[in-house]
Amino acid sequence: MNSAAHKKLIHNYLNWEDVEKRLDSYEFIKAVYPIKDLLCCSETAPYYCHYLAWRLGTWKRDEFFEFFNDLLKIGVKLEGWENNKNLLKSCDYDVFWGLLWQLQVAKFFCDQGHTVTWMNSPAPDLRVTAGESYFFVECYTYRKSFRILSFIEELFLKIDPRIRVDYRACTKLSIPDDKNGLNRFLDELFRPYIKPEFLREKIRESKTCQPVELPVPDAAFHLYVEGDDPSKYVPSCNATGGPDLYLKNVLHELIKNKQNSNKLSKHHPNILAVNCILQHDLEWVFDEHQAVGEQPSIDLGKNLDGVLVFRCGINELPSPRNCLLRRIGPALEAVRGHVDF
Repeated sequence: MNSAAHKKLIHNYLNWEDVEKRLDSYEFIKAVYPIKDLLCCSETAPYYCHYLAWRLGTWKRDEFFEFFNDLLKIGVKLEGWENNKNLLKSCDYDVFWGLLWQLQVAKFFCDQGHTVTWMNSPAPDLRVTAGESYFFVECYTYRKSFRILSFIEELFLKIDPRIRVDYRACTKLSIPDDKNGLNRFLDELFRPYIKPEFLREKIRESKTCQPVELPVPDAAFHLYVEGDDPSKYVPSCNATGGPDLYLKNVLHELIKNKQNSNKLSKHHPNILAVNCILQHDLEWVFDEHQAVGEQPSIDLGKNLDGVLVFRCGINELPSPRNCLLRRIGPALEAVRGHVDF
């Protein structure tokens, strides 16, 4: 699909002059991501851009790049960094979330004075040596269709900041996952915006009654444009699913997905560090449990020795403040005196 609508929009909004300026400003980002590698994804479906090139060339503020540069400054000096080379050149937009989380977790343990090593797959992501003890860390960013929704939100923000992307909280979000299916979905979703008059008409409608619904293939989520006059707002149903069942299913899926991955069964003691940054509703569900003094039940299964669930932002490190759930099994007791989980 050489003329995909979203490809045209992405290439229109991605400013390569800004990319090069930012690379010149951040030593370690430039060393890890040379411009030739950032250019290599421009013709690759379904995203038609490198995950970092898009951010370097469209984001207005620099706080994240300062933080990311500091993470790379530490990460590249750790033993085994070369094991991440496939992630650096990937054209998958959501690789950003996984690599960033690994770097955040690595710095979290380095800041405690421990020795952190990048492992070579198939194996957990990190080995942490704390005093005479050690343990393995598998880093996992819960993404599913939320990774695609994040990309969609980013592109619509460039088209017009009045466009809002929303989905029914605590329900399954279904967007085509295969490369060709996703490319067709994104092309259909963004095609109306190739012609500016489409959005101009919707904005005119929003002046008399808002929000104005915008088309979404298969109604996978809600898309609408907001007007400027609050008195013209007509409320609609903001439904949610069942939060308790949703949380139970998410936790079950987290554990199930990692039970037999990266040879965790052969690397003990281990801990699964999860970041749910892409799921805004999950933090709310955890807060609901904590408000009534409850902790969600979780079965670590036979191959996991502990799990930490965070909602950690892109400019921060994991901490007790952004930790949603902590389960430390007996196998990790030997290192608990040396490590701040």
